[in-house]
Amino acid sequence: MFGVFLISFAFIERQTDIIHSQAERAEVRKSVGEVQSRMEGIIHSDVQLLRGLVASVSLHPEMNQEEFSALSHLVVDGNEDFYGIAIAPDLVVTLVHPIERHQNVIGLNYNENAAISKLAEQARITRDLVFSGPIELLKGGGTGFVARFPIFVERDGVEVFWGIVSSVLDEYQLYESAGLLDPELGLSFAIRGRNGLGASGDVFFGDEEIFNSDAVLSTINLPVGSWQLAAIPQAGWSTSHFASWWVRVPVILVGLLVLVPTFLMCSISQQRNVMVKSLSRNERQLREQSQELKKLSTVVESASDSIVISDKFGRIQWVNKAFTVLTGYSFDEAIGKTPAQILNGPETSQDTIKQIREHLAAGHPYRTEILNYTKDRRKLWIETYLVPTRDETGEVIFTAAIERDITATKRQEHELAEARNVAERATEAKSAFIATMSHEIRTPMNGIIGMSDLLKEAKLPAEARGHVKIVHESAQSLLAIINDILDLSSLEAGKLEISSHDFDLRKCIEGAVGLVRATALNKGLKIAVEMSDDLPYFVSGDDGRIRQIMLNLLGNAVKFTSEGQITLRANSDKKDPHRLHIEVEDTGIGLSDEQIPHVFDRFAQADAGIARKFGGTGLGLSIARHLVHQMDGAISVRSALGKGTCFSFTIQVAPAVDVPIIEAVERPIDLSVLRGLRLLLVEDNGTNRFLIHRFLKDAGLEIWDAKDGLEGIDVFEQVQPDIVLMDMSMPKLDGVEATRRIRAMNLPQPPIIALTANAFESDREACLNAGMNDFLSKPLQKKQLLATLIECLEHHERHFDIPQAQAVN
Repeated sequence: MFGVFLISFAFIERQTDIIHSQAERAEVRKSVGEVQSRMEGIIHSDVQLLRGLVASVSLHPEMNQEEFSALSHLVVDGNEDFYGIAIAPDLVVTLVHPIERHQNVIGLNYNENAAISKLAEQARITRDLVFSGPIELLKGGGTGFVARFPIFVERDGVEVFWGIVSSVLDEYQLYESAGLLDPELGLSFAIRGRNGLGASGDVFFGDEEIFNSDAVLSTINLPVGSWQLAAIPQAGWSTSHFASWWVRVPVILVGLLVLVPTFLMCSISQQRNVMVKSLSRNERQLREQSQELKKLSTVVESASDSIVISDKFGRIQWVNKAFTVLTGYSFDEAIGKTPAQILNGPETSQDTIKQIREHLAAGHPYRTEILNYTKDRRKLWIETYLVPTRDETGEVIFTAAIERDITATKRQEHELAEARNVAERATEAKSAFIATMSHEIRTPMNGIIGMSDLLKEAKLPAEARGHVKIVHESAQSLLAIINDILDLSSLEAGKLEISSHDFDLRKCIEGAVGLVRATALNKGLKIAVEMSDDLPYFVSGDDGRIRQIMLNLLGNAVKFTSEGQITLRANSDKKDPHRLHIEVEDTGIGLSDEQIPHVFDRFAQADAGIARKFGGTGLGLSIARHLVHQMDGAISVRSALGKGTCFSFTIQVAPAVDVPIIEAVERPIDLSVLRGLRLLLVEDNGTNRFLIHRFLKDAGLEIWDAKDGLEGIDVFEQVQPDIVLMDMSMPKLDGVEATRRIRAMNLPQPPIIALTANAFESDREACLNAGMNDFLSKPLQKKQLLATLIECLEHHERHFDIPQAQAVN
């Protein structure tokens, strides 16, 4: 009898513990489900509000701060979840709401923050919301979750990326609204899945140990990605619900003596009542869940997107009406089959199928595009978002696929690609035309500038010297315009390259200022240079392009300033001494708020009156911006109408490889190096030949002429010159092929210098690859011609043993 009693007592206590544990977990699971539902509802509701705001911004991207504040007030004011909203065209914040709280965020450049720039790029590529966080907000804004929406606008019939709309959801407010912070629940919560990575993400709320404490788990589905929620009682899971031993002992004794049968019956009856109540509560919850499921089913069934539910083996369990409309397969035809069996075809990507299987096997949501086939075998491009659902053990129990027809979008992409190809061919034709026109214009320009240089050296009356000066300056202005057009063409073709070599940075800056100083002084302007002490002396980069940027900004400053001062400031970043910051500030006419956004546009002038008064092509600032970007930098402007303008840019250079101990001093041109040498001039243009003869008349050279490449080869064999000037474009045989044939001769090989009216980098490479030693671009400058001849001869003598001709005058 005693044994039977003990066995009965132990059995009843064990069953009571199990029931108590199940009831306890059921209560926790109910609370977790309520928190999950509230949190999903809050987030999805807030995102839908934001989508409406984003749609308005897409339709009216030009809205100002007042219009944006009014729109945001209607959409989100009164909703405590929203901490703030910002609009960033070209990833620079221009509009915020509320303006009183986030005034200091205006002007924030996302491009300068690698993490934000990466998320913005993700939004642009996916063309969808990117939900991240919680993160530390910029400008001291605390922490929150950030929803970033890409904005695309139509320009010239093409949809292009415009910028980002970012909204911050207050982290604390979200937790409080969802009930995570409610002390009456008596639960400890933890959430993992930072940035929507689900169970594989980092824990960002609560103690990580909760996930290792037999917690109740639940998945919070976000608009993009998911979180995993875990909860346990604050006091931990109870191990027993009976009273302490001082109560148990009398009960056991009484039970042993008298009350065992009664106690057993009462205990069983009590547990039965508890179970009945639990079952009733569960039944009520099931009814409520059934009603929720019915509502959800109605929404899903009437959705315009196709929705497919598949089991863990990939077999279709349910489809909505939109699936039948989209694919032609009825509900009965789809059930029990895999999507691949009925939708894939001969051109369906196997790589995409493999990616889908890998993500589903790992239990990760996956968004992709795939080519499917309808029942009548029409091709159908689908954007699908597959979301696996896992149980508490992590095993996938079913997968929901939301599919949208993007066939029209794909067709448009194909048409855009075809249009892009046509545009690229047109660009190539334009580049060829510009190259030809460059050659044709530079050839007579060489004569004009060269002859004006010679006339400047002649003894002329004062009036005639003034006329020559006007001709020379006009020709230089025309040459600058041609160079701008060539640079723009190279930029469009992606052929404008940034070279890298060591140079004296401070000398480069002073040289750029020196080129405009005389013009500034003639206008009565002061020009100042401020270089910080930490600015490096020698760096590695493209000094020619850096000088071009500074000259463009300095030239504009001088052009648009009638009185006052122009200041150039240069310093380096405190963390990186080779990150250079340069700004040019003037006291000129300034820019209005309407003009500033377009100042870097191609062919942009402030207005027609400015163009007539000051001239220029409007290409300089556009080219400067491209060059700055190619040097891993950025350029900006601040200005006020009538109060001057300040352009500033940042570029990246590298440390100098070989830092000279003593700065080289520019040597005067020593014509004795050239005296008595034989020079072969191969040039088809008579004006250019005459000009070069005049440039070299005092050098003591014996000059032989040839009018085309074939004649040049014949003269070369007869004369065996000490140096050759070779035009590239000539009749019968061009200079490149003539050079190749000369280099193939078994004769002493002199330096060959290319003369060309083509200013493209590809022309320079063609000359050097053919065996030429240097490259001179027309129009020629006398000083540059003489210096190049001497440099080539000295370099050649150091590296080759070439017999020099006897001096012949």
